[in-house]
Amino acid sequence: MSELWKKMKASKTMHVLKIISESASLALFLSIIFFAYEMVENMQESKEMTDNLVKIQNSLTTKHLGIFPNYLPAINKLFEEATPGDSVIIFEDVLYYGFRSKPDEFKNYNRHLLELRNGGSHVIVAYYDPKGIVFHRMVQENRFGNHLAAFQHERKIVFDSLMLLAKNNITVNIACEDSILSEKYFELERTANPKKFERVLRAYLKPIATENDNQERRSDQDIYRTCRKIDAIKDAYLNKKMDDITFFDFENMFVEITKEIELLYSNYGFECIPLNDNLIMSCWMSGDKMIFAFPSKYNTDEIGFSSQDPAFSRYIRTMLNGVRQQ
Repeated sequence: MSELWKKMKASKTMHVLKIISESASLALFLSIIFFAYEMVENMQESKEMTDNLVKIQNSLTTKHLGIFPNYLPAINKLFEEATPGDSVIIFEDVLYYGFRSKPDEFKNYNRHLLELRNGGSHVIVAYYDPKGIVFHRMVQENRFGNHLAAFQHERKIVFDSLMLLAKNNITVNIACEDSILSEKYFELERTANPKKFERVLRAYLKPIATENDNQERRSDQDIYRTCRKIDAIKDAYLNKKMDDITFFDFENMFVEITKEIELLYSNYGFECIPLNDNLIMSCWMSGDKMIFAFPSKYNTDEIGFSSQDPAFSRYIRTMLNGVRQQ
């Protein structure tokens, strides 16, 4: 009797275990099915959410375009799609904007501007005066790299001392002291980063004008001639031994390049406005559409945005009225 009971008990135990095992398998199977369903549902929700975000982004009047020089094609597209006769307003620190980073975009940019002018557009360009102190400070900031902060600190000490002497009717030569400091920190940066300096030289000496440049129209021919002159200017100042290149080789090169582009623009009747005040941003506007770029303390390059916000276009026109009255 006890033996039979043991068998029955064992049989029941196995049956229960089997049920539990089957239940566990079923639970696992159901869990997998539920998980798969959730994944599919989440993917669908995620796609819907992404689609909605894209729709929202497309409906916004202001959009992020990335850092310099990635937004240069967007500037060209803006002017390519502009209607001849629309006014064009540009605020930029230099007239040679993007000529080293993206020379093809630089040439296309000028091609669009000249053609818009030929089509009756009033083209206004405000930029740093190459003879002004703001232009000079900008060149210093671009050439001193990691030594810029030390340069600015020493310049302040030296200039404060010179101003004190001047108050005591002692003759001082601020320009001479600035030149000495400029060459000192230019040399420090070159010595500390010779490979970087060599890369920069190679980039600048690469020709902008090429045999493949379009020269069908008068504007194309004028751009080609201007680029040939720019290449000759770069070669005259920078095509020599690295140790023989000075800070003022760079600055004088930029000044002469600016003059060549000024001449091109004036021949086409652009309204050119040299500035000696710092710009808070660069911008390129046609009608109410615009691209603008802000400097960022987190990036060495400017950050670009596009906008069709009427408030921005009103602000740019207010800026223009302000610089015209100076």
